[in-house]
Amino acid sequence: MARIPATMTFEGKEVTLHTFGQLEQLPRQRLKNRAMDLRDMVGADRLPHVNVGGTIDTVISWILDVQCALAKSAGIELTPEALGKPHGYGLDEDGMAIGGKGGGAQRQPMQDVVQGGGGGEGQTIYEDNSRQAAAIRQRNRGSNIFG
Repeated sequence: MARIPATMTFEGKEVTLHTFGQLEQLPRQRLKNRAMDLRDMVGADRLPHVNVGGTIDTVISWILDVQCALAKSAGIELTPEALGKPHGYGLDEDGMAIGGKGGGAQRQPMQDVVQGGGGGEGQTIYEDNSRQAAAIRQRNRGSNIFG
């Protein structure tokens, strides 16, 4: 695999690419700050929601996913696994994302960030995760048999 750059440029702004190992070592507050800085730089309306008060697994996975989307927009093929994320990290025993928050209208975050959208492993992973999140939201709505 090609060497992963330490930084990249997104819309004229320099972005540091953090590995799983680096993020895992950060105290919760610094991890939260990294996520909020990334969200503010790209724009919250262009990204999936991140609950910075949620689990550390959720925040780390979100940061890695966003970094990969930004890299793709710059023409760099990068996956969370390439950044050191262990396979299955942040998923429950059914393979569903831990700590997801449902509700609201369907959004297509990162679609305008990941220019081109044609195939690619990162896009496939994003689409799979979106489908899983929709299935979780549907399952959590229940049957409403009582009323």
